Amino acid sequence: MNPPRPRLLPWWIGSGLLWLALALVYYPVLSAPFVWTDHAEIEQGALVPKNSEEFWATLLQAKGLAKTTVRTEYINQADGSSLAYHRPVKALSYGLDHVTGAGQPWSYHLSNLVFHGLCCMMILLLVRRLWGRQMPGLAEVLALWHALNPLHTESVAWISARSDSLMTLFILIALALQLAARRARGWSWPFRILGALCIVAAIGTKESGMVAVGLAWLVALCLPRDRPADRGPLRQFAREAGLPLLAGGLALVFRLSVVADLDMALLLGRSGIGLWTGLDLFGRNLLQSFLPLGTGVADTIPILTGPSLLGLLGPTAFGLWLLVGWRLRREAPAIGFAALAWLAAILPVSQLITLIHPRGDRYLYLPALFSQGCMVAGLFWSLQRLQTLRLARAGLALLAIVGLFAAGVISSIDARIWSDERHLFGQAARNEPRCAECWNNLAYAEAQAGRYAHAASACEQGLRIDRALVHTARDGFSLRFILAKAALLQGQGLRAAQALQEIHIKAGPRAATLRMLSKAYAMRGRVRDARFLLKLAEGDADPSDPSADLAFRCTMDDD
Repeated sequence: MNPPRPRLLPWWIGSGLLWLALALVYYPVLSAPFVWTDHAEIEQGALVPKNSEEFWATLLQAKGLAKTTVRTEYINQADGSSLAYHRPVKALSYGLDHVTGAGQPWSYHLSNLVFHGLCCMMILLLVRRLWGRQMPGLAEVLALWHALNPLHTESVAWISARSDSLMTLFILIALALQLAARRARGWSWPFRILGALCIVAAIGTKESGMVAVGLAWLVALCLPRDRPADRGPLRQFAREAGLPLLAGGLALVFRLSVVADLDMALLLGRSGIGLWTGLDLFGRNLLQSFLPLGTGVADTIPILTGPSLLGLLGPTAFGLWLLVGWRLRREAPAIGFAALAWLAAILPVSQLITLIHPRGDRYLYLPALFSQGCMVAGLFWSLQRLQTLRLARAGLALLAIVGLFAAGVISSIDARIWSDERHLFGQAARNEPRCAECWNNLAYAEAQAGRYAHAASACEQGLRIDRALVHTARDGFSLRFILAKAALLQGQGLRAAQALQEIHIKAGPRAATLRMLSKAYAMRGRVRDARFLLKLAEGDADPSDPSADLAFRCTMDDD
């Protein structure tokens, strides 16, 4: 005779424990300052609509009001296309935070924490709805693990990374509405329409929100229904997946036709990392999704010319995951669903096919949800199978408790580190000295702190990296620009001019470059060239004048 199953806890008890754990772990972030890209996006107001007119502008402008960044001031765009993102929903969330908190960092950090908590709440409610009776307690533990997982600290502690948690929140709500539509008989369309709107909101939060369409299809294909469908399977699938596809298609058409900033050829051309590097990246992300054994804040990866252990084991392990899902498709359809959903969620965020950003824990916020679900469900399955082995059950339960506690401690420590940019990126640069992104971020943080000598040193370290050995989104312009500014602030005109000339050679003359080079020449006593460059920057001189080329020559030793 099988022992009776434990009763489900009231949902409000699990919710209360969840929010209490989040408060205990992440309360330090409420007093944290702006860090990294927060300075440009929020502190300088680049992506914060402060009134309705500015918000409507974000709907029709790539990257909202942040389209004109410092980068575009000194780097030529070959044409009108760019890799700038279009995230009006994220911009709207910034605008609301600006109103509620008068522009102070705490309101933005509080919203990040709330978005993360609401994602955990949706996980709790969805898993209870789907598998609560079969595995009591699974929903609570999975939601708690997602809440405390160190892999998600970046999405909580870094304001600009809210796009992943906010996108995931809209996707989970859309899936919940899809399941609610299944239960509704004559009133299913309101749920489906609201779900489609959530998909549009997810895409407006982050481009990879398009994965919501694929996840809606997987729900329709893989997850069983509470009762037999009243239509044929093909018609039922079209009914469930048709509206999400329409919503995603309209959002994509809007972006390509109205915003018109996305050059697919340019995106697809950003790969070129090679087979072995891609397989190694795939293996690392799969391992990190299941077991967060480290953290990554960089967009730089080493280029491999041969096979690696993770590159071989990763695809093999994923193949086994799919195989188990197929073999247990009737008894446990969620396994196959989770494997396919993980793959679908990883593709748009540049993990398997490297397009823009190959690394960063924030990109695993949604994919890791499915791998974590399988891992926690496996733990509960083991506990159920060991009904007569009380010692083994106690050991597994103790292991789960220790794991949750350790995750909370690590996340709390990581959250505190995120409040100090120099510490954060200094540690990242020490851990990965070939990471151009790490040195770039460290240089920026040092410059923000007024430590210009340290900023210049970090720039030089980043520029020494052999770009043939690493793949990075950083092209060296930002490092040279920070180096030039730091050198000018230290009165080192020659050092600044050399960095600026390298920018000029690769990008051509830009107003910002000309003004800074004018200051550098003035420091070296070349007043005539400095005046000419200043006129050139203001458009009062002829760029074809031979003096322009002469002025850019950095032979300043012989004045």
